[in-house]
Amino acid sequence: MITLLIPMPPSANHLFSTVPRQTRRGLKMVRVKSPEYTAWATPIAQLWRLQRVRVTAYPVRVRLVVTYGVGLNHARDLDNMLKPTLDTLTAAGVIKGDSIAYVHGVAVDLEPGDSSRPATARVEIRGPGD
Repeated sequence: MITLLIPMPPSANHLFSTVPRQTRRGLKMVRVKSPEYTAWATPIAQLWRLQRVRVTAYPVRVRLVVTYGVGLNHARDLDNMLKPTLDTLTAAGVIKGDSIAYVHGVAVDLEPGDSSRPATARVEIRGPGD
């Protein structure tokens, strides 16, 4: 099993922004990664690449465990934290992809925590035999 500690993932509702881009055919609206998503994902992916964290046996099951604390809103949807986490695991090369060819299960769990400490998150990746 691989266990990775990460900052709280942004909501999937805030991963992309729509911005105008000039093209040869005129102005076009395009979707780009939001500044919040980029600020969260880029350093994590760089760290995982430097550490050469890689899954070698597939399929895997990915579990995101969120520990309650400061910064975690009670109205937040846990499932919205999965997409940025899986996409960053893929972009960093930790997993080959997040399709069903590679990932056979995903889960998000909320654990009790200390309301005076920041909320935390960890990713657990289990391969065959784990």
